[in-house]
Amino acid sequence: MTVRLRITIALLAASICVTALMLGGNLYEQIVNVRYYAHDPPRTLEFHRDIMRNGYFEFYAIAPLSILVALLAFGFAWKYKALRVWTGLAFLLLVLNAVITFQFAVPHLDAMFFPLREPLQRPPSELQEAIRQFKTVSIVRWGESFVGLLCSLWSFAAAVWMGAKTPR
Repeated sequence: MTVRLRITIALLAASICVTALMLGGNLYEQIVNVRYYAHDPPRTLEFHRDIMRNGYFEFYAIAPLSILVALLAFGFAWKYKALRVWTGLAFLLLVLNAVITFQFAVPHLDAMFFPLREPLQRPPSELQEAIRQFKTVSIVRWGESFVGLLCSLWSFAAAVWMGAKTPR
């Protein structure tokens, strides 16, 4: 097994871990947060704003890290035809996930929560609509993360298989 293939396998493993972390965050957001937001706006949103004032780390740190690791894995896997398509697809899905998040999800978060220091001035019907749209975007983001994770897993399995085939 070549050093390049070993590095590729390590980067794919790191990409799987970071993507799974992002997928878990998206799933938690979909199952727990969105349901909580929709329960009784604006009261539930006011409570969650208190949490957000102390820092909201989830996507803003994990997404760029997942994209960077997937890009590195794609760069190292480029030499191997069997890995090129799946690592590239995983990378593109993570980039698309970030674009959708910053184009669609973040504006709905802004509508629901910001400015954090002032009381919510929006009517409940407008908040309900923002929550509904955010829920739809969250489902799309979760699906993209899941398919990206599957692509990374497939690449990882193929890379390990290639390494096992190589005589020592």
